[in-house]
Amino acid sequence: MRPDYFEGILQLRKPTKKLIDFAVESIEEAPGVWVAKQEKVRGGMDFYLSSNAFLRNFSQSLKKKFCGKLRIETQMKF
Repeated sequence: MRPDYFEGILQLRKPTKKLIDFAVESIEEAPGVWVAKQEKVRGGMDFYLSSNAFLRNFSQSLKKKFCGKLRIETQMKF
C-alpha cells in the first residue's frame, strides 16, 4: 500500500504530552499500522492511520486510560 494511504483519523483535542507520547509509541509498536500523515491543528493533533480496526480498538483504550470522550463517525462511500 502507498505510504499516504489511511483508513481513519485519530483526533486528539487538548492533549497532554503524556497522551501524545503514549499514542505515538503505541502506533509505532502496532504491527502493520502506520501514520500516513500527522497534523498539528487548532486545539490538538490529528493522526491519519492506516488501519481503521486498530483505530477503533486503540481509541477505546485511550478513553479508558486517559478518561476522555470518544466520538466515532463513519462515512460510507458507494
